[in-house]
Amino acid sequence: ALRKVLTALGEDVSSDVATEASLARARVAPWRRTLPATVVARLGHPCRVLVHVPHGRAVQVQALLEGGETRPLVQVEHNVTPAEVDGVLVGEAAFEVPADLPLGYHQLRADVEGELNPSLAATRAAVLVVVPDRLDLPASLAAKPASGLMTQLYQVRSKRSWGIGDLTTLGDLASVSALEAGADFVLINPL
Repeated sequence: ALRKVLTALGEDVSSDVATEASLARARVAPWRRTLPATVVARLGHPCRVLVHVPHGRAVQVQALLEGGETRPLVQVEHNVTPAEVDGVLVGEAAFEVPADLPLGYHQLRADVEGELNPSLAATRAAVLVVVPDRLDLPASLAAKPASGLMTQLYQVRSKRSWGIGDLTTLGDLASVSALEAGADFVLINPL
């Protein structure tokens, strides 16, 4: 089953040798990017971002906040042996995303000493998402939790529908589930 999923994702896992080669590519992939594509940080908690640059080059990382403010990230101790990637010795540094960044979608940018290659610009940027530490129920739901049904519209069928569900049948399902089962909602995928 795993081989079929990996094959569907474009990986060659037809033999043990091909699988090992696929694993080797997966292990080295983060070392080919300066920054990861996306970093998720929890509000109130610092997190580390691993940055990959040619060994010996200095790098600075900053957060560009939604409101326009720029915040530099502080490099923290992180001792890792450089790795050879595509014939280049690549080092790994760690930077700390501060705990006090506001909720939202921000950006991280890395400036690598002496790096002017425009084709690498995409690898030097990352989306930084700061999410709440936890999500509490609204006060109205804390006293009486809501319950309901989840379905796909094409699964909601009736004798009068064409066999793939329609909005009238969905309305009927909502009414019946509320009246007979006490459901507070019917959740469907976006239409």
